[in-house]
This record gives sequence, C-alpha cells and structure tokens, in this order.
Amino acid sequence: AHMNQGDTDMTADMSGASLPTLSFERDGIEMNPLVGHKNEMNVASVRDNILPYDKGIITGFVQAYDAVITSAKYDIYTLNGVDLLESGTMEIVEDEFTISVEDLLDTGKEMLLKITFEMENEEQLYFYTRIVKEGDFYVKENMNYIMELHRAIISKTETAALKRGLESNSEGDNSTLQHVNIHSDMKQVLWGNLTPEVDSDVTVEIKEVNAAYLSAQLSYRVVSSGDNNEKETYNVKEFFKVCCKDDKFYLLAYERRTTEVFDVNNVVLSSKGIILGMTPDNIPYKVNKDATVAAFVLERQLWAYNKSEDEFSLVFSFASAANNDERNHYDQHNVRILSMEDSGSMTFSVYGYMNRGEHEGESGLAIYYFDMNTNSIEEKAFIKSNKSYFAIDEELNKLAYYNSKQDILYILVEEDLYKINLTDNTQEVLMENLQKDQYVTSEEGHMIAYKMGESSNQITI
Repeated sequence: AHMNQGDTDMTADMSGASLPTLSFERDGIEMNPLVGHKNEMNVASVRDNILPYDKGIITGFVQAYDAVITSAKYDIYTLNGVDLLESGTMEIVEDEFTISVEDLLDTGKEMLLKITFEMENEEQLYFYTRIVKEGDFYVKENMNYIMELHRAIISKTETAALKRGLESNSEGDNSTLQHVNIHSDMKQVLWGNLTPEVDSDVTVEIKEVNAAYLSAQLSYRVVSSGDNNEKETYNVKEFFKVCCKDDKFYLLAYERRTTEVFDVNNVVLSSKGIILGMTPDNIPYKVNKDATVAAFVLERQLWAYNKSEDEFSLVFSFASAANNDERNHYDQHNVRILSMEDSGSMTFSVYGYMNRGEHEGESGLAIYYFDMNTNSIEEKAFIKSNKSYFAIDEELNKLAYYNSKQDILYILVEEDLYKINLTDNTQEVLMENLQKDQYVTSEEGHMIAYKMGESSNQITI
C-alpha cells in the first residue's frame, strides 16, 4: 500500500483547484469534460464517456485557468490500452485544440485516446476517454433532439416531441420529484410545483453511441424557491437514450435524479429532527451513543450536528470554496463515515478523484480523523490508486477501520489485508491475496472474516 501522511487543520479551507481541464466539441455542443490525472491510470477503468468523431478530426477546448501548459501530445490505443495505434502533437491555439486522426480502424470500432500535458513545473497531466469513428450514428440529430427535450423540460413546456416521447403508465412513481423516469406523468417530468432555474453550466456527456442508439447524461444545478421562500439548490442528473430511424426520433429511456444541497441558512431543524429536503432514501449517517451528535453525508458533503451546541459543521466538502469554480463540483468522489466515538469525533474516508487540496489530481482513498472538541481534521493516510472512482468504490471501500486509541488502520487493498501503525508508519500484511470466496466483510466495513487457506477449516475474524 502506498501511504502518504499529513496533519491538516481543516478549519482552514483547502487550497483551491489549480489544474487545467479540457472538453470536446461536436456540432456546436461542448461535451465530455475531462480532468487531469497526475499519475498514469489503469485505462480499463477511466473510460466512462465516449466521443464520436467524424472526418478524422477531433476538436475541443482547454481551460488552463492559471496553469501554464508547455506542450501537449496525444496517443491512440486499442480499447484495452495495449496496442499503440497513433501518436502526435496536439496544437493548442488560444483555448482551442485540434487532433487530426488517421483512418485507423473500421467504423464503429472503439479506441482509447490519451492526452498528455507537459506543465511548466515539469509535471505531466494525463486525460483519458474512449473515441469511436462515426458511422450512420446520427450524432448531430440525436444530440439536437436530446437538447430540445431538455429545454422543454427545464422550461416546463409540454411540447409535441415530449408528448410523443414519454410513456406515462402505472410503472412511473409520481410521489416524488427526486426520481423521475419515462413512465412518470407529464406533470412530474415538468417538475411538478417546482420552478427550477439552471444555476450552472449544463455538462453534456455521451455515454454510449452506435448505429442503434445514443445515450447521454446532462448534469447541472438548479435553484428554486422553497416553502419559506428560501433559495434551495439542487444537483440534477438527467439521462436520455434516443434513436433516429427513418427520419423519426424515438425516446427509448429517460431518467432524472434530483438531490437537494444541504444549506444551514435555510430551515433545517424541526421537532422531528434534521430536515434534509429532496434526497434519496437511506442517506448514510451515524449518531453517537447518547444521541448528542449526528453526522450525515449528502451530495459528497459531510455534515455534523452538535445538539448541545445547537451547531452544524461542514466537516468536509470539495465544493465549499467561496468561489463557484466548476472544478470543485466534479463528482467522481464520495465521503464515507467509518466510525463515530461517544464524543462525536469520527473517522471518515474520501475516495475517488481528489478535486483540490494536497492530493489534487490524484485518485485514491484518504482516511481522516475529525476531532469534535478542537473542530479540526487530521489526515491519517492516503492510499493512491490508478483506477477510477467506481473501481475504488468497489475495491478500497470493502474494509477500512481506524482505531483512534491505538492509531492503527486496518484496510483491504487489492485483496491484501493491511494493519498499519500510523504512529510509526509501519505496516504488516495480515493476509495476502484474499480471494473473493475466501472472505466476507460487514456492511459498514468494521469486521472481516476470512479462511486461512483453501483447505483450511479455520476462520479468523
């Protein structure tokens, strides 16, 4: 396990995001934004989006912010990342770039594009995405159809295209605006009694594209007035799956998930407890023994409420900077409460891509200890990974337990079980190469039971 340690007083804000980003352009639509990785990644796990290209040209934009890019190059690989098909330099003129792609593979064959920035400080940044040479995919037409539906929905306009596309029936859940789909009724799809206003850029990501269909996800924030005329902010993810056949457009799937961003400036307490607003079921939370401190995770933010002080604390958030930098809102990470002590102090992990701060541009799992008495956070460990947020969620989140009294971390990393003494930074492998059918972990990740070997009758807990 590659461990980094540090002591960070989180009552002071993290440093702001500093790395450049890039995005692509297709038919006047900016799409598929990418963040830069400081370490080369496992290509099989960092190819969430796909960019269809036409006529051998890929174009897009670079947002350098205050960073200085000295040179840029691209490499195109087979999808498994093994065979290099083409390399070249990438010209950046002002904030626009162009890549001329040779006629490499057959139409419809997916490839991997890796872009490398050489930075002024001699660091390298790596960007990854899938690309595909477009055939009869009707990308422009399908994307225009999706954006037409999106505009109708956000403006609460019952258009003919929307009427034709929806399949409202008894399968639709019309009880909540938190989750809406193609089977919901028109009123639910058009936001019910809510009047949302888009309060951010609309991020467009193509998830899959072929001759049969195109699927895309739009992500954005909206604001609306609450029950007490309060300003409420919501994060929205809107998924469309469409196709074009015989010059007619069909909506094959629609799904929208809306989650309220917790805001202590609004009314958030009642006689029944903490009011979270429009949120999914089963929000992760913990309460201490005498129920004086409660902590919960909502929209990648960790909050704590101290009942005796009648005070909320935003313990951790990448999106809490004073400025509204879109890099802070990049959502390929999450927070997990690992344990809470009687005092309300707690251990938590932040896992996935690190948007800013000490580990900006790295992926992995950070373990933090929050001291309720001093209202400060200490980083206990950082475990680097070359995999995507989803892979880290699957692999590094199986077991992580920190014993604050002994200052010892137990963690399962790539099927090896480690016991790490954080006082002297020594580590011991308790069990190597644990196979999936050889162990089981508790849901909260506090306990593990494993067989000592294939033929062993002994189980260790």
